[in-house]
Amino acid sequence: MIPVAVESRYRRDLAALKSLEAAVQPTLWNFCRSQGYALTLRLKSLDSVAQKIESGRFRRWSEIDDLLAATVIVPTLRHEEDVLAYLADTFDIRRRRLRSDGFKAPDAFRFEATRVTVNLRPAPGTEPTPIESLPFEIQIRTAFEHAWSVTTHALAYKGDTLDWKKLRLAAQLKAAVEQLDLLIIGFENVAEQVMRHGWFEVATGEQIFSLLERLFAERVIPPELQPINLGLSAKSIAAAILDSRSAPRPPRERETFWRQSCETVEARLRANRSEGSPRALSLFQYVFGELAKAGVITPPLTKFTPPVTAELVSLYPEVRAFGTGFDFEDE
Repeated sequence: MIPVAVESRYRRDLAALKSLEAAVQPTLWNFCRSQGYALTLRLKSLDSVAQKIESGRFRRWSEIDDLLAATVIVPTLRHEEDVLAYLADTFDIRRRRLRSDGFKAPDAFRFEATRVTVNLRPAPGTEPTPIESLPFEIQIRTAFEHAWSVTTHALAYKGDTLDWKKLRLAAQLKAAVEQLDLLIIGFENVAEQVMRHGWFEVATGEQIFSLLERLFAERVIPPELQPINLGLSAKSIAAAILDSRSAPRPPRERETFWRQSCETVEARLRANRSEGSPRALSLFQYVFGELAKAGVITPPLTKFTPPVTAELVSLYPEVRAFGTGFDFEDE
């Protein structure tokens, strides 16, 4: 049963809250999409509002500032400042509570995401409309923090029973989340402390990456061929070479073959520097075509499917031997 007073007030504001939701959603969505963040936006239900009032933490209706609540989900804690700056530029800030605010024992692990209470900003020189006067809350969570929140709240905090063991487990999971976020922030430094082990498939990609990076820096490869992710292109080139029929299987022979393959890549790309590199191909296709022409990559490829386009065939007829490759028509 919901008290009549609660339901009456909730119903009175519901239309305005839905209008507020419609106004807020595209603004936040466009920002999150441009930055690669995730977004959730929801109106608090009547049942939830009633129980929130019964918690005894509020003195009046106007203190409930999360009837409409959004969550911006960022990759790491480093992105939080950018979101806070955007909110300050876009909305009128009523109140903000950072995750570092307040006191907390060092052995306590609980929900503490940054929360900002805002209003829509009225046009300059105008009085706020009723919708612009309604506050709403925006939380900023990391991806790990959001995963913890949605998976544990229903189990430990909003269940039908109170269970010390479940609360304890939820706190332990929160401690793990905090460690994960800290590891992500210090990823580069922590990675330096990890003991390296040899693994041929990884080493080949690293060597191709270093080679291509150096050739780009020396402008042996034109900058127009720089891919959005050089590491992925290097990994693809290495995979194609290692899947070649000419690639030997014994470890010693593989290392010799690989060294010769890298030398061939560098020699052929340097030779093309004066003649001009093909601009109609991607970096992967350019290197693949040169290695096919040199006989380093030979068909059939059993695990790797190259994109054999008309442009690639016109410049490197040798790739016809690999068949049609990737099927662009999917028929």
